Amino acid sequence: MTAGMLKLVHTESSLAWGGQEIRIFTELGELMKFGWSVELWAPDHADIFSRARSAGMAVEAVPFRGTFDLGSILRVRRLIRERGVDLVVTHSSVDSWVVGFATRCLRRRPAIIRTRHLSTSIRNGLSYRWFPDAVCTTSEAIRQAILRLGVPSDRVESIPTGVDLRRFQPNPDQKLAMRKKYSLPEDRPLVGGVFVIRSWKGIIDFVKIVLAAPNAHFVIAGVGPSRDRMQAEADRLGVLRRMTFLGHVEPVEEIFWALDVFLFPSTANEGVPQALLQAQACGVPSVVSDLPSLREASTHALFCPPGAVRMFAEAVDGILGNPERARRMAEDGRADARRYDQADAMRRIDRFYRRWIRRQ
Repeated sequence: MTAGMLKLVHTESSLAWGGQEIRIFTELGELMKFGWSVELWAPDHADIFSRARSAGMAVEAVPFRGTFDLGSILRVRRLIRERGVDLVVTHSSVDSWVVGFATRCLRRRPAIIRTRHLSTSIRNGLSYRWFPDAVCTTSEAIRQAILRLGVPSDRVESIPTGVDLRRFQPNPDQKLAMRKKYSLPEDRPLVGGVFVIRSWKGIIDFVKIVLAAPNAHFVIAGVGPSRDRMQAEADRLGVLRRMTFLGHVEPVEEIFWALDVFLFPSTANEGVPQALLQAQACGVPSVVSDLPSLREASTHALFCPPGAVRMFAEAVDGILGNPERARRMAEDGRADARRYDQADAMRRIDRFYRRWIRRQ
């Protein structure tokens, strides 16, 4: 079996566009450079489906309507037979179950890897013990959770998402230009968050931190189902005028170039967040929640207990009021980011996938 003959399929049933989908999209592009033939199977109305198709990647529409969606099960089973698939990598609950059922009793069964992106509680460990040959997690904390389900340790590997250090790097000459481009204040400190606006990203705490840190302007780059709730809370507390909601931003590094502090008050569920790695790579001092996977990503961010609004505000003010401290944190953060070089991460993923094909 030569490198050029290996057929890899990523499946994704989520319709959102966030860190998980960005990782999948990046893998699709990067693994082609390692000699893989890659495809994405996802609902045709998912954001990642249209992005992959626009990028010239091979895509197949699979609805993934539910765990026991017979139509999707039969379609996946037929596609695997027709395409001679060597490896299927699943990413969400529904597609993992569908692929698991579809591949039962296949005469030529591909290797199956389940990627676990979040640290949410796992309600049913059967899809990790029964169906996949191996599990890839985005942090060591998530790997430990998978091991507690009874999955053998030699079948579980943690490979955090990497950061493209060629793209994400400091660019102080662009700070003023980026603030002008996005109509952000040019004469005030700028504190920002980059995340999908969901409840567990600490969005209400974020607004309360704005109230407790009156000397800065705050910016949020991202979209999500809880945006209206976040804006309503900002309006209720009277801080909406000190906040800018930019929506989805590409290229996102331009926001990091504009910031003085990166703020990430998430309350749960995180793997190693790409936004934190990107902020550190761009030399932005970071104030983040003290969660296990975030501790993995940084040794030099300022950590605050989730929900500790006053501590978050004091940490932000402490950086803004001490330029020398901010400079040191920026340098140390860049060193943290270099541990997660995307090129290294992709080499590890390539080796991991090939290992399980050989075993299969």
